[in-house]
Amino acid sequence: MSDKQRKCLTKIGWQVSVFCASLLLSGSVLADGSLCVFTRGQPQNPLANLEAPTAAAIKDVADVMTYLGYDTRIQIFAGPVANAAAYPPQGGRDGFIVYNPDFLTRLFDINDWAATSVIAHEIGHHLAIDANHPNSHRRELAADEISGCAMARMGATLEDATAAMLRGLPTNSGSPTHPGTSERINAIETAYNRCQSE
Repeated sequence: MSDKQRKCLTKIGWQVSVFCASLLLSGSVLADGSLCVFTRGQPQNPLANLEAPTAAAIKDVADVMTYLGYDTRIQIFAGPVANAAAYPPQGGRDGFIVYNPDFLTRLFDINDWAATSVIAHEIGHHLAIDANHPNSHRRELAADEISGCAMARMGATLEDATAAMLRGLPTNSGSPTHPGTSERINAIETAYNRCQSE
């Protein structure tokens, strides 16, 4: 970690300023141009066929950012992705999130927090100090930690914070880009417990 990155850290350990977020995000993308796809699957062109987000998705972004203590502007769009993905600034846009409306609807059917936790995970890719880490598993776990912290601060239960992972996605042992389910749940739980006790 560089001195510039270290100076951007705050009390909870992974928050970064807008300057550092843009610095970190500038070179750390997957082959499809994204920082993350919530689960395995290749999104289509993220700039094609973007649609206005739902009011609930806009509120989730605003709420997560508020509870994490950020003013950073992250846009959100509905679009042609398998589930949800974070993208760095491109095509004249700030950093943004694209979600599949059907995927979020399925998460809302689980409980009111499942979709919020996924949005918080994607926001985590924009905020995580490990966004530039060469290990994609570390990037995913950092985003999971931010999601767990956001859920704790927003008043969700631990069960709510892990609902998307436990009931919205198939359990797996990991892939080249994402850690296994148990490792990701552990990251969410650890950060949830830490942030709940702050």
